[in-house]
Amino acid sequence: MVVLSHPALDRLVARETFAEMLDALRPFELVIAGLRMEGLSGTEISEVLALDPSAVWRRVEQAKARVIEEVPELRADLSKRRWRRH
Repeated sequence: MVVLSHPALDRLVARETFAEMLDALRPFELVIAGLRMEGLSGTEISEVLALDPSAVWRRVEQAKARVIEEVPELRADLSKRRWRRH
């Protein structure tokens, strides 16, 4: 088996994988992900969206499960991530 490793190729693969992950998310989950990427905590996101913090956490966990199902190669990375509620 030939294994190719090149920074440009690695970036392309990462971009394609990221696009697959985004495709797996529902619109509301994209909003939550965008707010999280902006650095908001789970509590802050719940305040912005007028939701209970546990509802935000459940949405994140459901989204992670769906992404793992649709893009199995992300299981190891997503399983390590912990949602910061506060």
